[in-house]
Amino acid sequence: MAQAEAPPPSARAPAAPARPATPTAAEPAVNVQDFIKLSQMLTGLDDLEPELAAQYLRRCTDNPEVSGQLTLLVQTLSALKGSRDKIESDFHGKLKSAGVQSPFFAASEQIIYLWYVGAFFRKKEGSATTRYWDYGPPDHYFHGKVWPVIGVQPPMTAHNTIYWTTAPGSRRS
Repeated sequence: MAQAEAPPPSARAPAAPARPATPTAAEPAVNVQDFIKLSQMLTGLDDLEPELAAQYLRRCTDNPEVSGQLTLLVQTLSALKGSRDKIESDFHGKLKSAGVQSPFFAASEQIIYLWYVGAFFRKKEGSATTRYWDYGPPDHYFHGKVWPVIGVQPPMTAHNTIYWTTAPGSRRS
């Protein structure tokens, strides 16, 4: 009996990585709505896109500097009661009291970076002081909240293209 020929690689669906059914320590049980509320508190912005938030939440759960604090950040915010101003004041007070060197504060800072510039400011492995910008997909950079806040197009773009992601021979003038 002849075996069926395998489809060419381009015709195959990409294999999705297996995901555990329940969250692990590296994958906190934080839903997108809670992440949006936390992000709104940290960034001061109310209009955050749910689809982008879901992508950012996935990146946060993959970042060890953020993932270990994500549930605590959401629980801390959820426990606060009162007016929006009071909740904001109390939450910022908790961040300040934790101190800028605390993992709680550092995770908050990383979430703010992610929303504003589409990147984490990560510690270089093996170094306590060296950091680098860890950008995700180019789309995250272009959705950075900093650009409309300062009223400019994202740098490294030309002619409404993702100029910096294309090879020199394929660029249009």
